Amino acid sequence: MAPTLLLPPHQHSYSTTTSQTTATVFKPLLKRTLESVGPSVLPKLVSFDKVINDSDLQIDKKALEFSDQLRSLINDHSTKHNITTPINPESFIKDELANIQKGILESINVSHPVLQQAASYFFQKSGKKFRPMIVLLLSKAVTEHSRQLEEDFEGSQQDAATQSTPTTLDINLIKKHHQKLAEITEIIHVASLIHDDIVDQSDMRRGVESLHKKMGSKVAVLAGDFLLARASINLSKMGNLPVIEAISTAIEHLAHGEILQMAKKGRDDIFDAYMQTIFFKTSSLISNSCKSAALLTHADQRIVEASYQFGKHIGIAYQLIDDVLDFTESGTLLGKPSLGADLRLGIATSPVLFASLEYPELEPMIRRKFSRNGDVDRAWELVLHTNSIEKSRDLAITHCKKAVESLMILQDSPYRTALIALVLRIMERNK
Repeated sequence: MAPTLLLPPHQHSYSTTTSQTTATVFKPLLKRTLESVGPSVLPKLVSFDKVINDSDLQIDKKALEFSDQLRSLINDHSTKHNITTPINPESFIKDELANIQKGILESINVSHPVLQQAASYFFQKSGKKFRPMIVLLLSKAVTEHSRQLEEDFEGSQQDAATQSTPTTLDINLIKKHHQKLAEITEIIHVASLIHDDIVDQSDMRRGVESLHKKMGSKVAVLAGDFLLARASINLSKMGNLPVIEAISTAIEHLAHGEILQMAKKGRDDIFDAYMQTIFFKTSSLISNSCKSAALLTHADQRIVEASYQFGKHIGIAYQLIDDVLDFTESGTLLGKPSLGADLRLGIATSPVLFASLEYPELEPMIRRKFSRNGDVDRAWELVLHTNSIEKSRDLAITHCKKAVESLMILQDSPYRTALIALVLRIMERNK
């Protein structure tokens, strides 16, 4: 029962004495009330500070041999769990992934034909489902971690009481919530792509015409808004306030990241600002979804934080590899750019930023967003005259290493091994 606030009797007019007396009664009572409701009821305001640390900007020289170490680790654990190699992470969540598209289309169904067509536009074809795959695999890895701990401490009443693990009574509900979380994550991601294409005036997305080109910018904006609204409704139905806060934070970060990308940066903070942009636009949704998966499993705080860190680093690595592929996907590092999509949008990605350390003439180009004739071609040429592409890949591998290190707190399981194999796939992808 909520405490009742009682003011001193017969004090209907304000005076200094009354104000002081009220404060004397109210402040301690307010303090006790806030302590009783706890931080989950009154969440802290989102802070944009410290999302990227100094260590996130540094290449770990030991990580450069990480590919071989990772293959060895995967092979050892594959033998232990009798898993066929090479590991296909999708095979561990085949049924869940198959139901993602159906679940999304059901949850965004709407009676208005134009809005229905626009909202479902990118869900008609089966995409990579990279984010749902991460959420589902991590969910299973954390659930298996909790199950093993529950077995280990089964004979100890004291240990069992202090361990927060899912029980057989709620495991089915947890699985349903994990599935819904994976769908919500993909819906939010697609909504952000629709809005990004409008901002960037991109003509193509996922091999088809972008939505704003197909149906107009007004319809595209409303479709993106509608998807975010439906995702929020589905999220609220879970009734888990920390999860709602985490995913809402990720949605807020998407907008913050887009504004940060548009903003002009000073010379000293340009790389830090870019890494923050990566976090807000790509990594935050993954990290907060991973955090939410652990929260829905009733994992302890160490596992929740490790899940968040895994998502953070794998999201950063994924984007850094994208930066590299913008220069290398054509299969050659020679001649005029056949791709260079980011440069043409005025975006300086990690290879350009690394190259600017050797060629200061890139700095004014970066500040004017490669808007002058010849800027794009010259920037491309300078990047290819440095080892900045290799540095970008090395930084991505560093974050892959950190992601795997975060996973090692979990109990060994086939699902953890599948996640490690997914990290290796991200490191080695060439398209």
